[in-house]
Amino acid sequence: GTEYTWGIPIMPTGVGSTANSGTSGGAAQSNQTHIFGTLNNTAYNPLNVIYSITPTSANSSGNACSGAPFDYIVTVNPLPVPVVNNTGPYCPTATIQLNASGGGTYNWSGPNSFSSTLQNPSIAGATLAMDGVYTVTVTLNSCTATATTSVTVNNNLIPALSSNSPVCEGAALNLSCSNGAVWSWTGPNTFTSSIASPSINPSTPAASGIYSVTVTDANGCTATGSYNLTGAPLNGTYTISGSNTCGNFSTLKRAIDHLNTYGISGPVTFNMGVAETAPAGGYAITATGTAAFPIVINGQSQTITASNALTVGSVNDAIFKIIGGDY
Repeated sequence: GTEYTWGIPIMPTGVGSTANSGTSGGAAQSNQTHIFGTLNNTAYNPLNVIYSITPTSANSSGNACSGAPFDYIVTVNPLPVPVVNNTGPYCPTATIQLNASGGGTYNWSGPNSFSSTLQNPSIAGATLAMDGVYTVTVTLNSCTATATTSVTVNNNLIPALSSNSPVCEGAALNLSCSNGAVWSWTGPNTFTSSIASPSINPSTPAASGIYSVTVTDANGCTATGSYNLTGAPLNGTYTISGSNTCGNFSTLKRAIDHLNTYGISGPVTFNMGVAETAPAGGYAITATGTAAFPIVINGQSQTITASNALTVGSVNDAIFKIIGGDY
């Protein structure tokens, strides 16, 4: 039979886009019908390797006869060089963006059973389950290579809120958010603050309501929390004394405002300790008392003066307007 002598292959050098472009591998072999070897292409483009092959066979006399040499061209494709990255780290609910280049086709896999054949896939609604290593296999000219990129999803930010509510009117109403790095508070009565633990001092019924804070942590992630602050319902005997301390109110107007805002949890008595001028339009009492929990205003010989001249029989001029229940 015919055997072949394979010469050392002709390797192209200096071809491609890098200084060390070219191929390597291959060796001369004699009296073979086939050869094995590895050819490595470090260029960015396909390269041709040329083998010179001489056929040899024995004649009828048993002498070896060589045929005409011929060339055999082997095209060696380069391995793709994938470049991958992501745009993280990510806050919870953000969109994860994966990027790859250097291939013709792409096959991604990753945490939480992720897979994609897009070159640059995105994943909406980032969660901690999506944190981890993502692998892409790129294929170019039937050659494959893999690369990885590590995605970081930050912990979910939950504002840790607290308050000393309920408080007596006139006392300091304190708010606090114990985590985060930047805070933006809003609340009733046009309240705003940019510190972690703001205070409203002195407090009034107008300070009651829902306070919201937007918190930003050191990673730039944000979250919003809210706290419903209310004053304490009244129950017991209170003195209208000219000062706002627990158990006292500075004016009957402030006491009635508190009464209307927070209601009662038992019998309530206001003892007038100082004289007072009624507000324009008088006192409007909207809180509801009952036979068991009456609301009593005890004048104790103190004078309440109308803020304007009264017209006999005019409801609008009344100093007290009882809109609730039993008093």
